[in-house]
Amino acid sequence: MTAGLTIGLGAFFLFGALVDKLRLAATKLLCGVRAGRHRMRNRTHWAGVLLLLAILNGVVRGEEIRGEEIAVSVDPRVELVCVVFRLAGHWEYNQARVKGYAADVDTHFAPVRDHAVVKRARDLLRTRGIAYDACMSLAIHLDDAATLGERVPFEPLPEGLDPRWTPEDARAFVDELRDFAKAGKFAEFVEAHQELYAETTRRMETLIAKDVKLAWFRDFFGDRPGASFRVAIGMLNGPMNYGVRCRLKDGSEELHAILGAGSVDREGLPAFGSEMVETLVHEFAHSYVNPIVKAHLDALRPAGEKLFAGVAEQMRRQAYGKWETMLCETLVRACVIRYLRANDRGLDALRRMAEDQFRGFRWVGRVADALKAYEKDRATYPTLDAFVPRIVEVLEREAGIGGDEQSGTGTNP
Repeated sequence: MTAGLTIGLGAFFLFGALVDKLRLAATKLLCGVRAGRHRMRNRTHWAGVLLLLAILNGVVRGEEIRGEEIAVSVDPRVELVCVVFRLAGHWEYNQARVKGYAADVDTHFAPVRDHAVVKRARDLLRTRGIAYDACMSLAIHLDDAATLGERVPFEPLPEGLDPRWTPEDARAFVDELRDFAKAGKFAEFVEAHQELYAETTRRMETLIAKDVKLAWFRDFFGDRPGASFRVAIGMLNGPMNYGVRCRLKDGSEELHAILGAGSVDREGLPAFGSEMVETLVHEFAHSYVNPIVKAHLDALRPAGEKLFAGVAEQMRRQAYGKWETMLCETLVRACVIRYLRANDRGLDALRRMAEDQFRGFRWVGRVADALKAYEKDRATYPTLDAFVPRIVEVLEREAGIGGDEQSGTGTNP
């Protein structure tokens, strides 16, 4: 019996390895590392490769992928805005790991690298601090990459559009962005990279279907009627990730995780490992946590300001330049720890807590510990917003307000 089981398992894993190799070969033919690397000479060749991929995906995944819950794409709006801020020299948009794609961007858009919108992007960084998630928050408030219309009016400023933007700045930027897309032949660039986008999307879908427990968000934060989850893979963003949201005219809401293609395989194609699940949870959690922190700034301010003063330089090196941002990150990171615990990943939760503490969030374990009481008593605390007074108490103890500063880090998240 034991020998039979061993042989069976060995055959299973050998078969899986063979399927992976065949799929990789088909993918290389289909998209290559860079657009235009492989040319299909006839329709039969195309059909054969597509059929092979479809069969292999079915063998390995079966009914595993369900696209109804999280919509995944390489979003042209995101790519267009990333291109502009890359050309403008923003550090965070020059971290691309998909080197072939980044080279294509630099070559294709070289004739428009001094376009007015690129110069405006530099000015906006200097005058308004427009960088990081502020750029992505604008991208998701545009209709599409062809028209670049306002999905919701920019005036008054939509609740999901980063307040570093003003309506005037946003409209002036978009007007020039529209001309950049035309002059730079952005639509042609997107068309030339469709196969790469499709393969990147498929890889992310596979990870999400296998490892992401979307129901946790409803269970932990409560119902969010009209909300939908969307993942956009930022091909130029490398390890940089963002959580942004957009409320539409009909009252529905899109929660976006902009996830950078931060790793590649031996072929130079985007690769997504289990660590990306934690990143995805982190970025979606921002859409829940940030409004809660904003609603309780007065109560959080004393502890936030005091804690920030002790780690200000370390936080600024991570682009967390204000105590409010630091507290959003604190609560998001504590929520990720609770997600890992809820999904039987206790060792990952401990690792995550240690990493966060190393980054300066030394109190994150205490906040995660406190959230256990929230999980156990939802009659008293139906939403995370209702639990904020308890979080304030924890942070004030950590800051030494009204008593001795808390020692220790929290050991059983």
